[in-house]
Amino acid sequence: GAARDAALVTMACALLLADPAPALLLLRLSQTQVALDAAGPDSEPADAAFAASDAELGRLVRCLGDAGLLDTTGIAVAGDHGVMPVHTEIRANAALAEAGLLVPSGSGVRSFDAMARSNGGSAFVYARSDDAALLARRALDAAANETGAFRVMSAGDMVERSADPEAWFGLEAEPGYVFADAAKVPLLAPASVASAGGYATGDPHMASGFVAWGPGLRRGLRVPELRQIDVAPALARWLGVSLGAVEGRAMVGWFAPPAVPAIRVEPAEAAPRAPGRE
Repeated sequence: GAARDAALVTMACALLLADPAPALLLLRLSQTQVALDAAGPDSEPADAAFAASDAELGRLVRCLGDAGLLDTTGIAVAGDHGVMPVHTEIRANAALAEAGLLVPSGSGVRSFDAMARSNGGSAFVYARSDDAALLARRALDAAANETGAFRVMSAGDMVERSADPEAWFGLEAEPGYVFADAAKVPLLAPASVASAGGYATGDPHMASGFVAWGPGLRRGLRVPELRQIDVAPALARWLGVSLGAVEGRAMVGWFAPPAVPAIRVEPAEAAPRAPGRE
């Protein structure tokens, strides 16, 4: 929460004032996630948490200024993921337990032939055999039809979304619903969090923010589309290092072209006159 974020920025300021200062510093501020889980987006606690995170970023900028590093330092702020408000959790593993595909143990799972793992608004289903995967698909299709709270994503859908290749198929929740890993009944229950991410639809609510400032960047650019996997290659290009073969794009157009040194042209000496000619 807020205390952790404040401690991180205090330590970062101490490191930035050290000699030598670090060439790369990564901080993860987390108080916004705490507020979003407890109260959801567009709530007073969430607004207060984002304002407090902004204040911590301001404190970090002042530390850079005090160290005389602000003019030579680049700063990038990247969001983790967007969230949507939720009210009901889906316990897909309860349907798998009822089908005899896993054995619950308290709030966890003792053993399984097939099991769903939650990503928030989506879940991946893993199975130990072809037969278990087919039985799991049948049980979850029935649960989806019964509740109307989610749909089953085919293996093709999963491949298209670059999902975990170890999963046999996936589940996608309707807005307002979130997956939980619990295997106890009932299948639907009040959600224990007020918001969730991880939805697979590409809903614009899932978009998160990104802003960068510093030397070498072109000023005033607005980027219409940025995937999470583009952030690291773009920052690596800014740092002048290579990540090797990666899926993300390096965003060449973010960066100002290197300055071309001026070429000084010396005036040519006058050619000597040939004798007897004007």
